[in-house]
Amino acid sequence: MDFIARLLKFPLICLAALSFFFLIANGSGLAETSPEFEKKQKFKKAIKSLMDRRLSVSQKLFEELVQSYPRDALVHYNLGNVYYLQEKYSKAIKSFKKVVELDSPLKYPSRLFLSKTYRQLKRLKIAFNYIQKLKQERLPKNLAASVRAERAELQKTIMRVGVDLYKKQKYKKALQAFNLALELEFDDHALMFKAMTLKKMKREKEAEQYFTQVYRTTSDPALRRNAQILLEKPVFKPSRKKWWLIAEAAGGYNSNVFADGAEEKPFSGATLRFFGILGKRFFSDPSMTWDLNYSLSWEEILDLEDGRLVQHSITGPLSFFPGKGVFRITPSVSYQQIFTKNFRVVPGVQLSYESDRKPKGPGLSYFFGRNIPIDSEFSYLKGNIHQAQAFWKWPWGVRGNHRLFYTVVRFESNPLPISGGTLPLQYNAHGPGYRFLSFAQSDWRHEGAISYLFKDYEGVTTPLGNKRNDQQLAAFLRSSTPINRELDFFVNSSLIWNRSTIDVGEVDNRDFTQFVIYAGIAWKF
Repeated sequence: MDFIARLLKFPLICLAALSFFFLIANGSGLAETSPEFEKKQKFKKAIKSLMDRRLSVSQKLFEELVQSYPRDALVHYNLGNVYYLQEKYSKAIKSFKKVVELDSPLKYPSRLFLSKTYRQLKRLKIAFNYIQKLKQERLPKNLAASVRAERAELQKTIMRVGVDLYKKQKYKKALQAFNLALELEFDDHALMFKAMTLKKMKREKEAEQYFTQVYRTTSDPALRRNAQILLEKPVFKPSRKKWWLIAEAAGGYNSNVFADGAEEKPFSGATLRFFGILGKRFFSDPSMTWDLNYSLSWEEILDLEDGRLVQHSITGPLSFFPGKGVFRITPSVSYQQIFTKNFRVVPGVQLSYESDRKPKGPGLSYFFGRNIPIDSEFSYLKGNIHQAQAFWKWPWGVRGNHRLFYTVVRFESNPLPISGGTLPLQYNAHGPGYRFLSFAQSDWRHEGAISYLFKDYEGVTTPLGNKRNDQQLAAFLRSSTPINRELDFFVNSSLIWNRSTIDVGEVDNRDFTQFVIYAGIAWKF
């Protein structure tokens, strides 16, 4: 049986080799006029015709052998394969069923081919029954691999039929199809369609259970977002009153605070961090053809040593997603305060293109903003911000994804006044990066990124006239795990490493390293 299974990887060679095996097993010292010798010669001709793709000749010879040897499972099996290759599926079924009836070791690959044949005939329930019969069998490695491949192909076919039935509003039959697909192999999309079908059938509690399961386990951001929307409101009904809140509180360590456009501050040590997003969804639908919502996010960083406010920022984006989650428009306004000084307001808009529904593919984003200083002390900072990013994403197994990106930045500003001169702040920057999302274990979610930017500053320092170029490496990692449906525990860490031609001994040292780590609780309401 192991010999047979190894040959299944090569269908045509399989038939020839099986036949050779058959001949050896029956002996080679036969008289040239004996029936067994005639059988051997006819078998060889049938196999050679099959190898030469002369299927009609091979079919005729195997049919003659079946007439002469009706209880020979190998003859029936080969004839079934010839019929299958000719797409004579009804005859192939009869041949493979005969092999199973004869209880030959070839009954296992015959059941596999019965599943494949019924799948071709769109008789999916019968195909499902045959492939399920092989689930509990201890099969040789190569045969088991072929069975797994057929299960995956059958699941795809059943899912296509289920989606078509769902679109035709035949929900009872669609639910049966999605249940079959899930029995073959767990799949987030099959579970999502099952939940949506139950919702349509007014089975609200069951639907909520499966939406929650998708939300907690999927690594697909679009699927997770859709599950969240459907958990909150009835399917296909716009949400105009739903408010939502995410709040985080954490404690940790900050090595120092540095902001481009402001002087470095000698702060380091223990910190408290508070972060939140308050949002309202004005309109959405589960297919994400349209989605319009507003959110207000805020962040507070406190120095525990002397109780002072280190950084305070508020951002208010209005997100508008037309085109099934592919094209997005996000206007925003942000306000930032560093220590006791009002730093800046940045109105802006981001345009992005990404196919959320495809696990693999390209994407583009562009952000335009305007730095507007609040305090007259920062009047030099006035200018535009341009940032463009191109990326390519691809899946990481079934529970994660990778993303490679390249970023180009244009930051406009007048020089920074410092003691004894000025320091250029306006720059062009570019560099690559990598981002990932992974569910290493069922309850842990890990995401992180690393990026490099080369900043070419325009102008020189005064009075020394030095040219400024910075190289910056940035990385972050966040790990989180749910405590319950509303609470998550998380750990965040980040590192910024900046090396500049304006370093020790220059008019102002721009070399710095910032390391931040903190842990806390996130509340989702």
